[in-house]
Amino acid sequence: MVKKIGSVVIADAITKGVGYLLLPIYLGLMPQEEFGEFSFVFSVIAPLSLIVGLSLYVPFIRNFCIDKSNDFTRSELVSTVFNSLFIWLVAVDFLLLLAKPLLINAYISFFNISSFADEKYYLILLLLNTGTVLLYCYSLLISRKSTREITIFMLVKFLFVSVSSLAFIYFNLLGHESVLNRLFGIFIAELLVVLAYIFTYVRPYISLKINLSVLRDQFKISLPLIPLALIGLFIVVIDRGLVAKYHGLKDLANYNLAMMALLPIQMLMSATQVAWAPHMFSLKNPMDAMRQTIKVMKIALLIMIIGAALLSLAIYLALFYNFIGSEYGSVPEIMIYASFGVVASALVHLNSNMFVYLKKTNYQLGIGFLILVINWNANTILIPDYSYYGAAIAAGLANLIGLMAGLLLLNRLSQKKEDDRA
Repeated sequence: MVKKIGSVVIADAITKGVGYLLLPIYLGLMPQEEFGEFSFVFSVIAPLSLIVGLSLYVPFIRNFCIDKSNDFTRSELVSTVFNSLFIWLVAVDFLLLLAKPLLINAYISFFNISSFADEKYYLILLLLNTGTVLLYCYSLLISRKSTREITIFMLVKFLFVSVSSLAFIYFNLLGHESVLNRLFGIFIAELLVVLAYIFTYVRPYISLKINLSVLRDQFKISLPLIPLALIGLFIVVIDRGLVAKYHGLKDLANYNLAMMALLPIQMLMSATQVAWAPHMFSLKNPMDAMRQTIKVMKIALLIMIIGAALLSLAIYLALFYNFIGSEYGSVPEIMIYASFGVVASALVHLNSNMFVYLKKTNYQLGIGFLILVINWNANTILIPDYSYYGAAIAAGLANLIGLMAGLLLLNRLSQKKEDDRA
């Protein structure tokens, strides 16, 4: 398992390392306010994709890993999930296109869109589609437990997105508005990767049928996770929306750059999940799964603390040597405050695995709601006076409390299930 995690971490480190080298180029090509607008819009697309995807990827990974021997059952599972997903995406697209006249003004106001509002609305819709399908392609690769396939996927996706988005911005292929160019460049890249992976990896499993019994089984686990994804969206937009409202897009650009610079923390957890989640779901003893989860959590915590310090230092040096403009001078300090919340949020994913393992995702929803309530109230109090520092402190407070509450609850649930088995 350590070898698998190491391989994915290396691939992730390559993409993030090159991403850091590209970051000054993006900041140089995009005016600060446009970078603030883009990063705000793009930060919402990922949680929206989780909501649109109905969280079926969670039980999909679990059930694919459990059923190791029956190829027909696995094929039926993949066909049911992917066929249902495509039908659902068509329905969502139709509804959002019909609702555009009702949503457009609120969308413009919330994101502070200054130009090309219609075009950006359509691009966000298209990116929701590609992002959702890519999530399920990635979930299939995780389920197949092929480290090679996962690392190639990560590298190919990063290469396509980077080259395409930079080309569109640099050559102004859609005019001089950098947000529009970057969004369209990302869409083109993701579409190409989606088509390649559906044809290569998904198509061999697919038949033109949906097993309603299998679909119902998936929803039994995923239903409590759907509002949890909605909670995740609220958590993402609350702080950014308030920073933009009270302090403008320039402050938001600083805050979003700090959060983007800390992304390797979440990526490290994603890499860990690739090997850890399938292994944990195969364990028979609940207390053994809990003990191993805590062990992985301790190791991840130490690595993440060191990583956060190094990332903050890297941004400081980039500012010192003028790779990044002085208008982003507060970013290293923001990163220090924000690292507490980012690390705790990453570790919460390990708790989430255990809730899925125990089939207690309703408790996971309760923990998510607790984090949302604390986050919402703390942001409302702190951001008007303290801007991005208030947002970072609020996230840290909410995620740390949620992490500890989840651990206490999981320990009791695991012990109870162990007693019931005895």
